[in-house]
Amino acid sequence: NSSGHSMCWQLLSCSRDSSVDGDSLSPAPHPRLSPELAVLAQLRALKQQDLLTACAFNMLGRHASGAGWDTHMAAFRHLLSQPRYQLLSSHVKVELGSSGLPTQRHFLQEVLLHDSSSNNSNNGCGNTGFGRFLWRLGMQADGCWIVRSIEVLS
Repeated sequence: NSSGHSMCWQLLSCSRDSSVDGDSLSPAPHPRLSPELAVLAQLRALKQQDLLTACAFNMLGRHASGAGWDTHMAAFRHLLSQPRYQLLSSHVKVELGSSGLPTQRHFLQEVLLHDSSSNNSNNGCGNTGFGRFLWRLGMQADGCWIVRSIEVLS
């Protein structure tokens, strides 16, 4: 300011945008969707057997089209058919565990998934009723958190 006066801003009110909280999980990546909510939205889609929505949260699925989309869907189906990953679509309870932000654009989320036998210590098949997974997410240029990988921890 050339008159020598300084100017300042005063915040009069502030409110939280809860448009993507709770039951209103976005069916697709959105810049206002936190990485935790992106994980929960993908898990809800998997639980509902909605592979198209679940793939929308994957890095390759987001930009794939035509033959690339078909290849991505086939690879994702194959992953889900593996015994260690079947709990992603058959869980009855989700618990978010530890998380980390190694960089501003990379997020790690531990997830504990329970199946219907999780009240028992062992269901007789070597299954303890739960599984631990690690979601690796990356922030895209548009501000959306996208799943880079899902790893079995135990």
